[in-house]
Formats: sequence, structure tokens, C-alpha cells
Amino acid sequence: MPARADDPGTLADRLARVQQEQARQQQRLSALQSQQGELRQTLAALQAQLAQSNADLAPIAARAQAIEAQLAEAQLQFSHDQLAYLRHLRSFQADIRKLYALGGIRWLEFVFSARSFDDLMNRTIYLQQISVGELQLARKIRAERDALDAQRQLLAQARAELAPLLDTLQTRANAIAGQVASVANYDSQLDSLRRQTVIRLAGLQNQS
Repeated sequence: MPARADDPGTLADRLARVQQEQARQQQRLSALQSQQGELRQTLAALQAQLAQSNADLAPIAARAQAIEAQLAEAQLQFSHDQLAYLRHLRSFQADIRKLYALGGIRWLEFVFSARSFDDLMNRTIYLQQISVGELQLARKIRAERDALDAQRQLLAQARAELAPLLDTLQTRANAIAGQVASVANYDSQLDSLRRQTVIRLAGLQNQS
């Protein structure tokens, strides 16, 4: 004769199975909670590492950006001075060519056609100033250009020396950020499993 659903033996067996499942789910829940607790400790440690790594990276990155800005400014100023130097150099060369193009006779005519001694001196000084003034200006601009070029090279060297450290810190920060994301994702999965287990336990308690 088959056992009925309300048979005491059948009910006892069913209750025992429910209690066994409850115990299993409770054990699973405890394991998930323990695992999640350890995982969140790991996550907190990684987040602290990431914060420290970003703190280490920030001044280096700021220094690198400052060097880049200085280098760009020096390059721009260098280009301007280079153009000014070439412009004055061409002007100086053109003036020299004009003086030589006058030829000996015309040169003498220009000098000795002066109406007075003062006029003669003024014309002589004028000819000298054309060449000497432009030459001095060209030399000044060239010196400024050379100084800017030296500054540009120093900045480029500083940037090159800073690059490996910046790359290392950035790589470390990226690696830690990746670990944080991975652990956070796993924590989310564990939290989902924990909620599912709590729901199952609640359902089993209603059955017992």
C-alpha cells in the first residue's frame, strides 16, 4: 500500500530532506559570506594600492606635462628667433651686396659728394652702421637662438629621462586598476550568489 502525502513517515522524510537542504544552503551561504569578506579585504587593499600609485604618478605626470609645455614654448620661441635671425641676416647680406654693387667710383661719389665735413662724416658713419649694426643684431639674435636651442635640448633630455619612470608608474597604476576591476566584478558575482542562496533558504524555511 503506497504511502499517502500526509503519512507521518512521508512527512518526516520530507522534513528531513528539507532540513538537509537547509543545512547545505546555510553552509554554502556561510562559505560565500566568508569568501566575500576576504575578497572585500583584498579589494580594499588593492584600492589603497591604486590610490598610492596614483598619488605617486600625479607629480611625475604633472612634471612631464610642465616639461612638455616648456618644450613647446621654447620650440615656438626658437622658431620665431630663427625666422628673425634669417630675416636680419638676409637684410645684412643684401646691404653688403648693395654697397659692393655701387663700385669704387660710385662709392667715392657717394662719400666725396658731401657738401661739408660733417656731411662727409655722416655719410661715412652711415655706411659703417649699415654693415656693423646689422651684423651686431644678427649676432645677438643668433646668440639668443643658440641659448634657446640649448634650453630646448635640456628640456628634451629631461623629458627622455622622465619617460621611463612615468611609463613604469602608469603601467603599475593600470595593472592595479585592472585587478581592482576584476576583484570588484568577482565580488559582484559572489554577492549575486549570496542573494540567491538567501532566497533559497527563505523558501526552504517556508517548507519546513
